[in-house]
Amino acid sequence: MRRPAPLPAGFCDGAFRTATALAHGIGPERLRRQDLAHPFHGINAPAALELDGCTLIRLRALALTDEHWFTHTSAAQLHGLWLPPRLRDDPTVHVTCEDQRHRRGGRGVRSHVALPGTDVVVRVRGLPAQSPADVWATLATTLDRTELITLGDHLVRRRDPWCTLADLDAARRRRRGRRGARAMTEALDWVRPGTDSVMETELRLQLLSWAFPESRVNIWVHDDRRRFLARCDLVWEQYRVVAEYEGDHHRTDPVQWDQDISRADRLSDEDWSVVRVTVRQLRREPDALRARFVRALTRGGWRP
Repeated sequence: MRRPAPLPAGFCDGAFRTATALAHGIGPERLRRQDLAHPFHGINAPAALELDGCTLIRLRALALTDEHWFTHTSAAQLHGLWLPPRLRDDPTVHVTCEDQRHRRGGRGVRSHVALPGTDVVVRVRGLPAQSPADVWATLATTLDRTELITLGDHLVRRRDPWCTLADLDAARRRRRGRRGARAMTEALDWVRPGTDSVMETELRLQLLSWAFPESRVNIWVHDDRRRFLARCDLVWEQYRVVAEYEGDHHRTDPVQWDQDISRADRLSDEDWSVVRVTVRQLRREPDALRARFVRALTRGGWRP
């Protein structure tokens, strides 16, 4: 039996362009064999290759021209940004260019055209993509208000932020008068730098929806003699109340658990109320959680 012709080496997990195969003398019959998949027109990949979001983006990059860059959820996936579950595994690859004549779509690809100067394009994982701030701005027409604020918080988080509030505002201003501009303006009013997780943002927004006064985010709390007590997720200094979101690692990590108990004791000794919140309480027991915050804040002098 005649052995099949060797396939050309590809730079992305063994994938290669059809044009490259033909240039190596490999005919269409070989490319139709079941050991190859064809995620995009003109792109061939090993059939066993797992086609997750970032892999699909890298495969599409094989046919990307200099006029194009990755945007929307594709750019978010390349940067490793938070996305809501409904978009996290979106297999659609989004590419953008500035000239309608260069627009290229096709199966699994959504092509966009941007006005010149709209996007800041950066290199991420070796590929051209929107800046994180421009991802936020572009997704303003896709995300709801809470999701847009959550992504904004995520981008200006306390540790290793992707950008600043000024960057988000600049991305908004570059799209002034276009779809999503109003949503960006409204969301930006509620984005707060310094968060440590999207769950902190979810808790903060839920509390605001219940008409509680706005807290400060991730600040240091001191006693009356200005000695450091703790850095807390959400803080109402006027009412001596702090809220701490407890992810599962707070339960499973013994060192973290001991630190949490010591911190809560230090705060309680100085007459601070500590409200510790879990995901189950936040999402499944909202009425009981709201009542806990009412009690804590009213003890501190707040009046509904």
